[in-house]
Amino acid sequence: MKHTRKSWNIYTDIVEDVVEMGGTPCQQAPDAYFVEKEDRNGPEKIRIAKALCGDCPIKMKCLEYAVEAGEVHGIWGGLTTNERRKLTRNRITSERLY
Repeated sequence: MKHTRKSWNIYTDIVEDVVEMGGTPCQQAPDAYFVEKEDRNGPEKIRIAKALCGDCPIKMKCLEYAVEAGEVHGIWGGLTTNERRKLTRNRITSERLY
């Protein structure tokens, strides 16, 4: 994880939003967001986490933070680590085309 000024600003915005909203969907099942490889309930936990993210009003801000900070663990903004890596690679490739 790399904290930049931008990631820190996004993070503080998220904290303010969470306080203002009185909580977020992910607080209902925090263990679902960080799944160990050997966890045989992993696919179900990921499904639950993604479903909770789907209704979250700060989903995109959460994803933006994870990408900017280089989060390598957990589900952020409804995406797994591998999905975020793919998103980042695709974004970099698209930027190079223009």
